[in-house]
Amino acid sequence: MSITLTPEQEGMIQVLLETGKFNNIDEVIETALRGLVEEHCPVKYVGKVLVVKAAQNNVDYEAVINDLREERINQFIPE
Repeated sequence: MSITLTPEQEGMIQVLLETGKFNNIDEVIETALRGLVEEHCPVKYVGKVLVVKAAQNNVDYEAVINDLREERINQFIPE
């Protein structure tokens, strides 16, 4: 897949790169897309992920959140 950015979009990416919070354009795009997925896509397997993590003695809540985010992203990856 390829995309064409407008000059305004390129400028937004450049500003974000100049903050030093991103190492490259790919990181900017991935972060933006993850935010869109989190905002607009429901999580299908919330219960499943939470039950598995809670069943473990040492629950890492950050890992639970990351798993939920990954599940949202994985909904868009064809099997």
